[in-house]
Amino acid sequence: MKTARPGTRPSQERRRSFRVDDQIGLRVRPLSPQQLAQALERFESKRRGFGLANEFARRRERLLPTLKPIEMSHPQIATYLEHLESKIDALAAQLGGDADLPTHPSHAVNLSAHGLCFYHDHALSPGTALELYLRLFPSGIGLLALATVIWCGPCAQRPTGNSHAVAVDFSHIHDDDRNLLVKHTLDKELTALRGGGSS
Repeated sequence: MKTARPGTRPSQERRRSFRVDDQIGLRVRPLSPQQLAQALERFESKRRGFGLANEFARRRERLLPTLKPIEMSHPQIATYLEHLESKIDALAAQLGGDADLPTHPSHAVNLSAHGLCFYHDHALSPGTALELYLRLFPSGIGLLALATVIWCGPCAQRPTGNSHAVAVDFSHIHDDDRNLLVKHTLDKELTALRGGGSS
């Protein structure tokens, strides 16, 4: 099997949705069969832990058009509001289930609503079950998913010391969270097409 990076996947994989190169917060936990059973049992309660932080993030996104004029005409007020938002985000993270997630991008990934490819510090065998915690930027929304490794190979380049590229499919993700990923990847693609970034 040839070496891959997070921007690529084996050619035989079926593409089922938009895929974008992205920078996200990511925490990966390999699961034994017993741990997988426990993770499935506790999935909904763990996912609800992200509710407060995600609700703040959604409201902030809805208010962005209102805040833009303030940013242009009153930059000091906009800076202060941004400071307050960061404090509220930190509080929501402590009260919710995502306090351990990175507050800034930690991983270069290739992301879709059905899975992702990322760099990891050691090989993960195909079929390995994973518990994934993701934070999307700039929204700050946190997501929980269970996934299965479908491919793993050594990296030709080793960013941040990670030696393997890992491709996974989401095996368990809430429909609302999958819809959030669809919107996020489409927004990234549109931004790239407008010349505001690269996918």
